[in-house]
Amino acid sequence: MAKTLTYAEINQKLKTPAVLLLDVREKSELQTDGKIDSSKNIPVGEVSTALKMSDADFKEKYGFSKPKSSSDIVIHCKAGIRAANAAKVFIDSGYANVQVYPGILDWVENGGVLNK
Repeated sequence: MAKTLTYAEINQKLKTPAVLLLDVREKSELQTDGKIDSSKNIPVGEVSTALKMSDADFKEKYGFSKPKSSSDIVIHCKAGIRAANAAKVFIDSGYANVQVYPGILDWVENGGVLNK
């Protein structure tokens, strides 16, 4: 099971450029609610398929490089449920360094800014 990070822990992690912050909400949610500045997006329903794509197809579809199995990945959504489900898919697919951040509700509650 993936470790769940606190607001303080996610802020510390985001100081490291190598960390992939992955938002698994739907694209429409990003437009209406906004997103954490450095986050990338793969909707939760696409995660399993995305991880099976070639590196080139992944980059073409999502606009960023497919993470390596050793990449430092933090997955979030709005409240944590979808992030936990996506983290399980990553772990089951051989990704070793996956953590969960509960999401944008916690981010905003703690003073974090969302970009629209």
